[in-house]
Amino acid sequence: MALLTQRVGAILLISLLFSCVLILPGCPRHPATWTPQPPYGTTTGAKDFDLTSPGSDSNGSPDNPRWAPQIQKPQNLPPTVDSDCKKKNVQPYQGACTDQSKYLVEDTGAGITGALCSLFGDSSSINGHADWTVASGQGAVGWLNFADDWDYNLLLVPDNENGLTGNNNELSHNDGRYIEVEFDSRELESRFGTQWWEDFARLASEGAASGDYSTVENHLHPGPGLAYGVIYGIFGIDCEHGCRSEVHPAYAVAIQVDESKGNNTWAIFARNWGDEGFCSHLDHQLDVASTGQAIHLVLPYKSTAGPIVKSQEVASSIPQLSQCPAYNFVPDRGEEITIPLPPPGGQGLTEVIVQFTWPDAASSVEYKKVEKENLLQMLTTRKSEATKTSPAESSEEHVGRLFRYFNQGKGLTAAGFGTNVFPRFSAKMTAAQQSATSLKVFQEKNARLSCPVPEAASAAAQGAAKTPPAAGQLPPLPVHAAKQVWDRAAVAYFCAAYEVSGKKLPPGERPDLGKRLDKLCTDKRLKP
Repeated sequence: MALLTQRVGAILLISLLFSCVLILPGCPRHPATWTPQPPYGTTTGAKDFDLTSPGSDSNGSPDNPRWAPQIQKPQNLPPTVDSDCKKKNVQPYQGACTDQSKYLVEDTGAGITGALCSLFGDSSSINGHADWTVASGQGAVGWLNFADDWDYNLLLVPDNENGLTGNNNELSHNDGRYIEVEFDSRELESRFGTQWWEDFARLASEGAASGDYSTVENHLHPGPGLAYGVIYGIFGIDCEHGCRSEVHPAYAVAIQVDESKGNNTWAIFARNWGDEGFCSHLDHQLDVASTGQAIHLVLPYKSTAGPIVKSQEVASSIPQLSQCPAYNFVPDRGEEITIPLPPPGGQGLTEVIVQFTWPDAASSVEYKKVEKENLLQMLTTRKSEATKTSPAESSEEHVGRLFRYFNQGKGLTAAGFGTNVFPRFSAKMTAAQQSATSLKVFQEKNARLSCPVPEAASAAAQGAAKTPPAAGQLPPLPVHAAKQVWDRAAVAYFCAAYEVSGKKLPPGERPDLGKRLDKLCTDKRLKP
């Protein structure tokens, strides 16, 4: 009997695996740890969502990636009218839209947030993320919002519309479309050790409470226009939000706070891990062995000679001078900064605030200017519309709108995750649960390092030699253990507001929503 049971089990397993081959988008995937180089090489396909790049950055990753239709004309944003992707109404990550589909990483909601993503999401979509590659991009960068899943959201207006889709949102006043750049505040907020990034986190929280983000917008860049920035992270499609391109998670963000050649200032953070927000569950770890165990960013500036490092402020999760950055001038491009990082499983984080003095003949790079006033007006309009039901509403936005209704207009981010939401949940956790390493690391503030200022910023970068990756197969991407706990705390907070409100739902909701919420809010997973 036991032998028969084993045979039946084996047959069922083989059948399941065979079914997954046939219907791969609906099956679980176990992707490997990311590397800077794309898994599908550099060949250029012809389908709408075949991704390519005119060149590579200093890490070997695609620089300013673009879709195949944009090779002929930048304004050809996929899905294009005459493509099979459009005619057959196929999702961008499926074979009719891209020959790269078998290489993509799909990250969707799991556990308690997975239940919400399924409840409110689009049944024709994965309700999550399809990721193509690690990539870099440059352009105008500004503050967008503090999302309902506690993501810090910036916007990037890429040069020549590189990487945009027809589904990406548009700025007002014909300023073009933008790519969202997202990173989870819960992974970083309590860790920032430099004054600039501490202020960034504080102003974002204050803006969420007041509804006015002008102070954090001005913090990124004084004056009437948005800053210029360099972004490095996972480039993909967010099909929880209408299948638009995004960078999520951001591994590195470099914002040019001051472009003047006498006081050229950049605020930077770098890491090699991170989650993808509400409808996700993976920790997107990046193996940087091939880049000298570091992330390399070129900070663009037009000059025939390198700058002098005027000052630098560095903070790191590893309090050792080996984590100090190095600098190297790249002719005709700018100054390359090399930021050492530990293996991604350690959830390392480094911040750098650096000031350069450039030669008299140097000048800052030109980029598409976006007026800050226009952006702030747009954000105000969107805030007022956030209380209304929308056919294109994502799961995250739906949950946020319901919470504001239950909580008399006050949103989730206004509550403060680290000061209100999580403390209520963690107070019911055992001592062992509270001291778990997966949670503790996110509460430890980065130590400030006494990094010496280089005598010449154009000197060769020490320790930046690129070495080949270690032999052997890379490990699979792990589940983000801390995020699982945070998500349970967030949903428990949402359910508490639902209970206190008397379980009254806003007009226009589906008739069975009350019963579904009642079932979800009594789920045993909401208990610590």
